[in-house]
Amino acid sequence: MDKKSKTFQTILLIILSAGLGLGLMIVGGVINPPSRSSSNQQVQGTGSVVVWGPFPRSAFLEVVNNFNQENQNISLSYVAKNPASYEQDLLEAFAVGRAPDLFVLPHTYINRYKDKVLLIGNEALPSSVFEETYSQGTSIFRTPAGTVGVPIGVDPLIMYYNRDILESDGFINPPQFWNGDFLNMVERLSVRNTDNLGILRSGVAMGSATNINHFMPIISTLIMQLGNPISEFNTETGEPRYVLNAGSSFTSNPTETALSYFMQFSNPSTSVYAWNSAMNESRDVFARGDSAFYFGFASELIEIQRKNPNLNFSVAPIPQTQELSRAVTYGNYYAFAVPRVSNNSGIALNVAGLLANGPYSASVLSSLNLQPVRRQTLAFNSPSFIQKVFFDAAIVSRAWLVPHPNTTNEKFKKVISDISSGVLQTQNAVGALNQILNES
Repeated sequence: MDKKSKTFQTILLIILSAGLGLGLMIVGGVINPPSRSSSNQQVQGTGSVVVWGPFPRSAFLEVVNNFNQENQNISLSYVAKNPASYEQDLLEAFAVGRAPDLFVLPHTYINRYKDKVLLIGNEALPSSVFEETYSQGTSIFRTPAGTVGVPIGVDPLIMYYNRDILESDGFINPPQFWNGDFLNMVERLSVRNTDNLGILRSGVAMGSATNINHFMPIISTLIMQLGNPISEFNTETGEPRYVLNAGSSFTSNPTETALSYFMQFSNPSTSVYAWNSAMNESRDVFARGDSAFYFGFASELIEIQRKNPNLNFSVAPIPQTQELSRAVTYGNYYAFAVPRVSNNSGIALNVAGLLANGPYSASVLSSLNLQPVRRQTLAFNSPSFIQKVFFDAAIVSRAWLVPHPNTTNEKFKKVISDISSGVLQTQNAVGALNQILNES
């Protein structure tokens, strides 16, 4: 075990053991930021730590201010990067030796950065400790060689629904299963014009890749619910491989089944036709009150409320497949990672531990609109209905190793376009996509 790993092992065990009890105390107010008096852990040593992330500066302002007031020996600062250019900014900084001391690592960056970050070795952080501390979905940060960062939180995919639209047709509760109640609701709630092609009111925003927010996470959810993990690590090479062609105990090809299910909602010849490419973006349509269901991330709640304060809507778990005994939804995971080339790794790791697991963790989650990934925090019974839905979704969230954060969406979009235009049959399109991902 090298010096950096030994340093981290000591830091991590202190942070994890202290954070287990502290997390629940902080979250007692449903993810309220902690008071200054609750922050009784301090960073050892002196120096400065610069953190980069794709979140706005305002999100970290309170955390940074409180941290600096309570740790006079450390100067913590946060640099907000444009989400659209965040990865490019990181790559350029790494290339010229100006990487930050600490940076927010989205799980979609793991494949590109696993060799650029300081790995937390399996001796320093055994699987048993990791699994007892964090939810299952955070295993996305575990590689055969070690852990690529300290998990911060997750933004789970959930179902938003318009209560007025559902109740106007006699539905009190949102659907639980894709086949059955969901299809029945979409068929009854969609309103088309006289030629049966124009959509006056959408039952759900599904079926297209051009104007549906998060079409790839929705499809990923369907695939994973059918028993296909989409990606896995090759234990021999330590590299990810993609298994979109693999079958499961539920269906011979979950990816084909998922794509066919998703795309039926944009097919005018089906009874559940509810969406087309002429419509506005799905979140805007829902916020306007013209769609019964919208699949979005938990962090979008505030934005939807801002867009239409009068919208009568609520949240629910993503529908599930009746064949699967466990629930699954897609989640965007985030961790704090330390560049491998860092000369400030000891202090940076200590800061990462405190921000993600210690007295500042609740404030970080609240500021970034993320849900917790610590098991003991998720076990807390929230008095808020919405927060309970979010916590439950965080528990069952899963992710996969995206080859490239900026191009994978386009590859999925091309597959949907090729299938809908008849260029490729679904089976051939899935095979081509799987090959492209493995060659990325």
